[in-house]
Amino acid sequence: MGGRRWRRTKSIMSLGPALSVRGQDGYAIATISGETGIASAPVLREQLAGLPRPHASRIVIDLSGVTFCDASGLAVLVAVSRRAGLLGGVLRLAAPAPLTATVLRLTGLESRFEMFPTVPEALAHRPVPRNRLQSSARQ
Repeated sequence: MGGRRWRRTKSIMSLGPALSVRGQDGYAIATISGETGIASAPVLREQLAGLPRPHASRIVIDLSGVTFCDASGLAVLVAVSRRAGLLGGVLRLAAPAPLTATVLRLTGLESRFEMFPTVPEALAHRPVPRNRLQSSARQ
């Protein structure tokens, strides 16, 4: 029985996400594939933590290949978003797989992130200047 348990644990740990990063239009585009759960969150956090940097903090994360996302995976996205914001940048989520989109909606995090159906739409979106947002909020 111990051997069976070991194989299962080994299999779960190997299901961690794959991450690739490329630059385009002034954004770092990170594509995540696979599972973003408690077993893989520390590695994913370490990999994504270096993306937001001073003068290079505009990030799009392509979630189209994410097959599983739990609270640990969501916490990584929130942490990267917070760091990007502190550096004057932005984190945008693109193409969330249906399961990931559902998790974001059910947890209320859908409103925390700028979300787009595709990476090109995330890159093309031009934000409303902050002073216009503040004046429309007062009205």
